[in-house]
Amino acid sequence: MRRVIPFLAISALAGYIVFFALVYALFNKTPITQDKIAFSHMEDEYADRCLQYEKALLSFVYRAFLKENGEIHTNTIFTSGDGGDTLSESIGLLMEYSVLKRDKALFDKEFGFLKARMLHESKLVKWKAGSVEINCNAAIDDLRIVRALLDAYNLWDEKEYFDTAGFIQHSIYSKQVDNGYLMEFYDWKLGLARKSIPLCYLDLYTLDRSSIFNEGWGEVVNKGLDIIKNGRINGTSPIFYKYYDYTTGKYSMDEEYAKEKGVCLVETLYTVIHLAEVNEDTGYFTQWVKGEIGNGRLAAWYNPYTLKPSKEMENPAVYALAAVYAKKVGETELYKAIIDKMTSFMVLDKNSESFGGLGDNITQAFYSFDNLTALWALACR
Repeated sequence: MRRVIPFLAISALAGYIVFFALVYALFNKTPITQDKIAFSHMEDEYADRCLQYEKALLSFVYRAFLKENGEIHTNTIFTSGDGGDTLSESIGLLMEYSVLKRDKALFDKEFGFLKARMLHESKLVKWKAGSVEINCNAAIDDLRIVRALLDAYNLWDEKEYFDTAGFIQHSIYSKQVDNGYLMEFYDWKLGLARKSIPLCYLDLYTLDRSSIFNEGWGEVVNKGLDIIKNGRINGTSPIFYKYYDYTTGKYSMDEEYAKEKGVCLVETLYTVIHLAEVNEDTGYFTQWVKGEIGNGRLAAWYNPYTLKPSKEMENPAVYALAAVYAKKVGETELYKAIIDKMTSFMVLDKNSESFGGLGDNITQAFYSFDNLTALWALACR
């Protein structure tokens, strides 16, 4: 016998259908397809994989480099004599990472080491702390620390962060800025600043932010931007000169160019990151990197004229900085492709003491720069 559904039930059912159809149309104008569901799952899987990479890498950094007092060893093999030293570069990178991850305990660990071991007269930052007394700084590392301190102040509202950033930028401006030009470093023992600048030292975004303390930084930004924009090798290469000499008004290559006809890509990567952060067009570099990744790799050293690798060498830090750059310019798929290349250097054997580290698991050679830049890249996702 056929079951008859009462009229009221049919009316109620129809009403619910119309209601949910209206809600769906209002909030989800594009229909959900199976492809979109699959894509969402792929995105979730990718994010989870990157998170696992990051956790493993951070654990390795704690085991291999980071000490209880905040010092960060430069490498795991001390044959060079300086593996146990701590670079201001490393302190700044880990401070930046701490801000991105909102890890105040880690930030304060590095901030404490900075104050205890790296600040000269509470103002300029020694570029290295270790067994040998250091008498100079490096502008790029000081600016990275200033940026991290300002970001931390915005995040946690601790005035000491802001004040320390102010002291450091004031010392840089008073000792290393001449006629609106930023100098590479200042030697406080000799009382001299080097009259040149590596283009990658011109952190335009941080220089501009420092204007909250001193409006004179605006001139430094403008002159620095001109130096960078005119600093592409041969005028058309995606690769930049390393130095600009204020005395001669000339650009020059990496020191290694005379030997191997190649320049290190790290300096150019920092330079284009700094350009991207102030919304300057770097599309020419993006397209070149896409081509290199499409061909299977991004080398560490290139001939700037032929754009061919000058050394058969890849490096995790190059991939890390390239990934940061890709994220800065909104190239998500490029970022993912580069992260995949970067993590191919990671030790994935959970039974290894070096699990999570990026380096050579056979020689046990691991470098803080490679691993800290990789942390930064993964945190940018």
